[in-house]
Amino acid sequence: MNPQDVKIGIAGAGRLMNHLALALHDHEFDIQQVWNRDRQKGKALANAVDAHLISDLQSFNPFLDLIIIGVSDHAIDHVAGESPPGRYMDCHTSEASETDVLSPHQRRGILYPLQTFSPNRFIDVSKIPFLVHASDDESCDLITAVAEEISDKVYKLPKEEWVVVHLAAVFAGNFTNHMIGMAHEILQRTTMPYEMLEPLIQETVAKALTHDPYKVQTGPAIRRDQATMQRHMDLLPLKSEKELYRMISENIQNKSEEL
Repeated sequence: MNPQDVKIGIAGAGRLMNHLALALHDHEFDIQQVWNRDRQKGKALANAVDAHLISDLQSFNPFLDLIIIGVSDHAIDHVAGESPPGRYMDCHTSEASETDVLSPHQRRGILYPLQTFSPNRFIDVSKIPFLVHASDDESCDLITAVAEEISDKVYKLPKEEWVVVHLAAVFAGNFTNHMIGMAHEILQRTTMPYEMLEPLIQETVAKALTHDPYKVQTGPAIRRDQATMQRHMDLLPLKSEKELYRMISENIQNKSEEL
């Protein structure tokens, strides 16, 4: 593939699309048009990728090769529905929506970067796994080739596995972040700084990535230290937090029995 031959339109200028569009631009893809509901953010992205900012979705060039929609899940169908008919392929970047939301376009796909994006956090896109799925082989080949230009890890994901991978990502990312947030909140009851948890968090994640996580589990639950576990639960002010602690501890013990 010659990236300069691929004419791309961008719908959305959020955190994900800023990373993706800049990576495509850096690899010399021809990003011609950018649309965003917030024109100021859209103009900033358009300027960054040498593209033309369009004021409405109907202004997308029907002779583009690809339009990438990176908006909130509930807005994907609106953006697709307002875009003009054309030869291009429509794809979105959501992990939670299927290709059906891109109707009435015949060529539809998903280009999903398996990563979390936050303001003022640089992420090397080449290290991000991209999951791709499309309505037909030609469309799948196109977005696969595009993804392979910017990332070292591209996976063609069967439709029936999409929600399963998303579930795994929620546990690995969203739930893990929430647990760290709870640890942060608990530590605020002391005089100790939050950064004291950093080595523990880093080693826990590093170890889980190089071993079977269940086999390197540590802590009072795996030791069945009921006295310590009860002291911990007594410190949690909310009934829901006590129940969460109990359920996770019980799950850890159940999993250890399966090994």
